[in-house]
Amino acid sequence: RTSLHVLPLKFERKILKEHCKLDARFNLAYNTHQISVFTEGILNMKTTLFGVIEVEPQQLLEDGIRKELVWRIAKELNSSLQFASESSKHRGTADMDSALISVGDKLGSLQQSFEHIQDYIKVYGLKVWQEEFTR
Repeated sequence: RTSLHVLPLKFERKILKEHCKLDARFNLAYNTHQISVFTEGILNMKTTLFGVIEVEPQQLLEDGIRKELVWRIAKELNSSLQFASESSKHRGTADMDSALISVGDKLGSLQQSFEHIQDYIKVYGLKVWQEEFTR
Protein backbone atom coordinates (compact mmCIF):
# COMPACT_ATOMS: atom_id res chain seq x y z
CA ARG A 1 0.00 0.00 0.00
CA THR A 2 1.13 3.49 -0.69
CA SER A 3 0.57 6.46 1.53
CA LEU A 4 0.14 8.92 -1.33
CA HIS A 5 -3.02 10.95 -1.32
CA VAL A 6 -4.53 13.35 -3.80
CA LEU A 7 -2.88 16.72 -3.37
CA PRO A 8 -5.09 19.74 -2.74
CA LEU A 9 -4.96 22.39 -5.46
CA LYS A 10 -3.90 25.09 -3.04
CA PHE A 11 -2.09 24.85 0.27
CA GLU A 12 0.35 26.89 2.30
CA ARG A 13 4.03 26.54 1.55
CA LYS A 14 4.85 25.72 5.19
CA ILE A 15 2.93 22.41 4.97
CA LEU A 16 4.62 21.38 1.72
CA LYS A 17 6.81 18.82 3.50
CA GLU A 18 3.72 17.05 4.82
CA HIS A 19 2.42 16.60 1.29
CA CYS A 20 5.61 15.77 -0.63
CA LYS A 21 6.29 12.25 0.83
CA LEU A 22 9.52 11.83 -1.11
CA ASP A 23 10.17 8.20 -0.18
CA ALA A 24 6.71 7.05 -1.29
CA ARG A 25 6.99 9.01 -4.54
CA PHE A 26 10.45 7.57 -5.20
CA ASN A 27 9.13 4.03 -4.68
CA LEU A 28 6.24 4.73 -7.04
CA ALA A 29 8.58 6.12 -9.71
CA TYR A 30 11.03 3.22 -9.29
CA ASN A 31 8.33 0.55 -9.56
CA THR A 32 6.78 2.30 -12.57
CA HIS A 33 10.19 2.34 -14.25
CA GLN A 34 10.69 -1.37 -13.56
CA ILE A 35 7.29 -2.15 -15.09
CA SER A 36 8.12 0.00 -18.11
CA VAL A 37 11.47 -1.73 -18.71
CA PHE A 38 9.89 -5.18 -18.36
CA THR A 39 7.08 -4.28 -20.75
CA GLU A 40 9.46 -2.77 -23.28
CA GLY A 41 11.46 -6.00 -23.31
CA ILE A 42 8.35 -8.09 -23.90
CA LEU A 43 7.00 -5.78 -26.60
CA ASN A 44 10.33 -5.85 -28.46
CA MET A 45 10.07 -9.61 -28.77
CA LYS A 46 8.71 -10.92 -32.02
CA THR A 47 6.02 -13.51 -32.48
CA THR A 48 7.64 -16.87 -32.02
CA LEU A 49 6.72 -20.51 -32.30
CA PHE A 50 6.70 -22.64 -29.19
CA GLY A 51 6.40 -26.08 -30.71
CA VAL A 52 3.39 -25.73 -32.98
CA ILE A 53 1.84 -22.92 -30.92
CA GLU A 54 2.39 -19.34 -32.05
CA VAL A 55 3.13 -17.07 -29.08
CA GLU A 56 2.29 -13.36 -29.36
CA PRO A 57 4.22 -11.41 -26.66
CA GLN A 58 1.68 -8.55 -26.40
CA GLN A 59 -1.19 -10.99 -25.90
CA LEU A 60 0.86 -13.01 -23.41
CA LEU A 61 1.57 -9.84 -21.42
CA GLU A 62 -2.09 -8.79 -21.41
CA ASP A 63 -3.28 -12.26 -20.38
CA GLY A 64 -0.80 -12.29 -17.50
CA ILE A 65 -1.90 -8.84 -16.38
CA ARG A 66 -5.56 -9.87 -16.52
CA LYS A 67 -4.84 -13.01 -14.50
CA GLU A 68 -2.96 -11.05 -11.83
CA LEU A 69 -5.67 -8.39 -11.69
CA VAL A 70 -8.43 -10.98 -11.21
CA TRP A 71 -6.37 -12.69 -8.50
CA ARG A 72 -5.85 -9.40 -6.62
CA ILE A 73 -9.50 -8.36 -6.88
CA ALA A 74 -10.73 -11.77 -5.72
CA LYS A 75 -8.21 -11.81 -2.84
CA GLU A 76 -9.30 -8.34 -1.70
CA LEU A 77 -13.01 -9.17 -1.89
CA ASN A 78 -12.50 -12.50 -0.13
CA SER A 79 -10.43 -11.09 2.71
CA SER A 80 -12.56 -7.98 3.25
CA LEU A 81 -16.04 -9.45 3.01
CA GLN A 82 -15.92 -12.18 5.66
CA PHE A 83 -18.19 -11.75 8.66
CA ALA A 84 -18.62 -13.57 11.94
CA SER A 85 -22.11 -14.91 12.47
CA GLU A 86 -23.55 -12.73 15.21
CA SER A 87 -27.05 -12.88 16.59
CA SER A 88 -27.28 -9.08 16.73
CA LYS A 89 -28.84 -7.86 13.50
CA HIS A 90 -27.91 -4.20 14.09
CA ARG A 91 -24.27 -5.03 14.59
CA GLY A 92 -24.26 -7.04 11.36
CA THR A 93 -25.35 -4.05 9.28
CA ALA A 94 -22.70 -1.84 10.87
CA ASP A 95 -20.06 -4.47 10.10
CA MET A 96 -21.35 -4.72 6.54
CA ASP A 97 -21.23 -0.95 6.03
CA SER A 98 -17.67 -0.63 7.34
CA ALA A 99 -16.53 -3.65 5.31
CA LEU A 100 -18.04 -2.27 2.10
CA ILE A 101 -16.43 1.13 2.68
CA SER A 102 -13.09 -0.55 3.37
CA VAL A 103 -13.21 -2.78 0.30
CA GLY A 104 -14.31 0.19 -1.81
CA ASP A 105 -11.27 2.18 -0.67
CA LYS A 106 -8.89 -0.71 -1.31
CA LEU A 107 -10.31 -1.52 -4.75
CA GLY A 108 -10.31 2.18 -5.63
CA SER A 109 -6.64 2.32 -4.75
CA LEU A 110 -5.95 -0.76 -6.89
CA GLN A 111 -7.87 0.77 -9.79
CA GLN A 112 -5.91 4.02 -9.55
CA SER A 113 -2.65 2.07 -9.54
CA PHE A 114 -3.75 0.12 -12.59
CA GLU A 115 -4.77 3.29 -14.42
CA HIS A 116 -1.40 4.83 -13.53
CA ILE A 117 0.59 2.10 -15.27
CA GLN A 118 -1.71 1.57 -18.27
CA ASP A 119 0.34 3.84 -20.52
CA TYR A 120 3.56 2.08 -19.61
CA ILE A 121 2.24 -1.41 -20.35
CA LYS A 122 0.30 -0.40 -23.47
CA VAL A 123 -2.99 -1.90 -22.24
CA TYR A 124 -6.37 -0.16 -22.05
CA GLY A 125 -6.63 -0.04 -18.27
CA LEU A 126 -10.25 0.99 -17.78
CA LYS A 127 -11.50 -1.56 -20.33
CA VAL A 128 -9.48 -4.38 -18.76
CA TRP A 129 -10.54 -3.32 -15.24
CA GLN A 130 -14.24 -3.34 -16.13
CA GLU A 131 -14.03 -6.64 -18.00
CA GLU A 132 -12.15 -8.41 -15.23
CA PHE A 133 -14.06 -6.88 -12.33
CA THR A 134 -17.37 -8.11 -13.75
CA ARG A 135 -16.12 -11.71 -14.00
